[in-house]
Amino acid sequence: MVLVLPKRKMKQDSIRIAQAHVDGLLERLVPSLLRQGVSEKEVADKLETAIRNKGKYDLAFPIIVAFGEGAAEPHHEPREDRFLQQGDTILLDCGAKYEGWCSDVTRMFSLGEPSSDFREKYEKVLRIHEAALKQFLPEKSAVELDQFVRKELGSDEKFFIHGLGHGVGKEVHEEPRITSRVQTSETSNSNSVLKEGMVVTCEPGLYYPDKFGIRIEDILIVRDGEPEVLSQTSRKLRVLKS
Repeated sequence: MVLVLPKRKMKQDSIRIAQAHVDGLLERLVPSLLRQGVSEKEVADKLETAIRNKGKYDLAFPIIVAFGEGAAEPHHEPREDRFLQQGDTILLDCGAKYEGWCSDVTRMFSLGEPSSDFREKYEKVLRIHEAALKQFLPEKSAVELDQFVRKELGSDEKFFIHGLGHGVGKEVHEEPRITSRVQTSETSNSNSVLKEGMVVTCEPGLYYPDKFGIRIEDILIVRDGEPEVLSQTSRKLRVLKS
């Protein structure tokens, strides 16, 4: 007798495996790659090879590696001519695909101690992110979640230039769109309500042109009581020695 798992359980289990694979690389491999003089493109290429792991996984989407001012572009493409320098902050957004199901996570590092301005804004985003995460519960309105974060950001809200999150499945960006903003070419205001078992992201961010960007992203399963967060690497800024 062949046991056939429900599609939702297959999806959730495969995404757990994909995300655990990426978490391990963020914890062990990425810090060894982030050395002074390395380019964004070099880091992205090496991480892609590691994620694919000789064909055991696919890439969920093109990896974002952004140093310093590059992170002010939410969809920054890694450059061959932007080299890591002392004091740079680093945004890394990546995901694996396992058995056709995607994962997605963003973590931040710095080479040496970042500026006090960056540190202050990072701690603000982290505090708001963790408060928002607790609210990813069944029957919660996507608009309400997004608006909560925007209210908490206060005067910095204008630098939060995308929605709070999105669904994840066979594609890395799926319904529901967790936003209260009108998205030009993507979607209008989201009227979505979270449902038990949905796999979604929570990813507040701040983007200051020509200075720096901040994004902290977790992937989670909506659960009654509290969400099941699948991304397990620390959200704290990881300060690396040069």
